[in-house]
Amino acid sequence: MLGILRSAAGTWVAKALLLLLVLSFAAWGITTRMVGGVLGGHHAVITAGGTEVSINEYRLAYDRQLSMLSQQYGQRVTQEQAKLLGVDNQVLAQLVSGAV
Repeated sequence: MLGILRSAAGTWVAKALLLLLVLSFAAWGITTRMVGGVLGGHHAVITAGGTEVSINEYRLAYDRQLSMLSQQYGQRVTQEQAKLLGVDNQVLAQLVSGAV
């Protein structure tokens, strides 16, 4: 069985498939770097007064707010509870007022 896999890996078809896989990941990485990438935090959630608030800044502020609420209530606040409390809008308002 292992011998079959080794001999198949040496064929030009296997090498072409491996090359295609490597090139696709390389293209994906390059375009993510050029565009900035969502995970890189370069995309603005909102722009206020010429200042952009990145996704990372919003996420950190949102997580901080959830942590503070969890401490106040003495139990973990879920995403659903946070949505009902309007935490997302509160965090955006705080970030906008800080940016202006």
